[in-house]
Amino acid sequence: KKKKKKKKKKKKKKKKKKKKKKKKKKKKKKKRASSLEALFYN
Repeated sequence: KKKKKKKKKKKKKKKKKKKKKKKKKKKKKKKRASSLEALFYN
């Protein structure tokens, strides 16, 4: 039971980290693209 709980917690943490990383990457990419677009338009 203890081993199963540990495995479930590890999986949840990994999934949360992956989701956070993906969100951060998307936000950074969007900001960078917007900045680049503004530079091109200027």
